[in-house]
Amino acid sequence: MKNEAPNKELEWTNLVLGIGLACAALMFTGAPAAAWNAGIIGSRIGLCSAIALYCYGDWVQWSNLTLSSWAVVAPFLLGFGSYWL
Repeated sequence: MKNEAPNKELEWTNLVLGIGLACAALMFTGAPAAAWNAGIIGSRIGLCSAIALYCYGDWVQWSNLTLSSWAVVAPFLLGFGSYWL
């Protein structure tokens, strides 16, 4: 296992975007399920990116891929779009 991330810029980007998603949960006050989802997923993406900056591992990349995929698919599967119509 490597101790050095091959591309730290990507990890910093993931960290900032994860924190941004977690903070975006404040915008979804009318949709509590969307707010909880954004807060939890965003904080976990940020946490995995912070861990990858400290000690790199392949599992961090896979967990970030899984969490990010869920962040994209969740509004469609959980029906968050119905709150805005």
